[in-house]
Amino acid sequence: MWSTLKQHFRRIPFFSLDKRQWMKQIIRQEVDKGRSIIMFYVDIVKLTEVENRYGDVIAKRVLQQFERIMPPVSRQVFEMRGKILAIQKLWGDDFAIYVSFKGSLNEEDCRMLSIHFQ
Repeated sequence: MWSTLKQHFRRIPFFSLDKRQWMKQIIRQEVDKGRSIIMFYVDIVKLTEVENRYGDVIAKRVLQQFERIMPPVSRQVFEMRGKILAIQKLWGDDFAIYVSFKGSLNEEDCRMLSIHFQ
């Protein structure tokens, strides 16, 4: 069962800043199909405070747990309406989730998806 779940969630690319050219191509392909691309910015609030209070080891554990649960939570939230293209680790505890939607999304839709993700 666990291996099936891992394979199911593995299809969401998780990458760092060095893959920007690849991401540009993916976005260009989606735009050419008439889809809208929304980037959701994610930051673990107060992770520095956790590190200062409990140490580097605990802060790293929090970050690892977050990285582990982000793909399935992202799928659950964003794939109700769109398709996740990738999750990008920007630096430290900052991430970008790129989602492709048919047509356009208004500001309120984006706000509601962000709230649901939180």
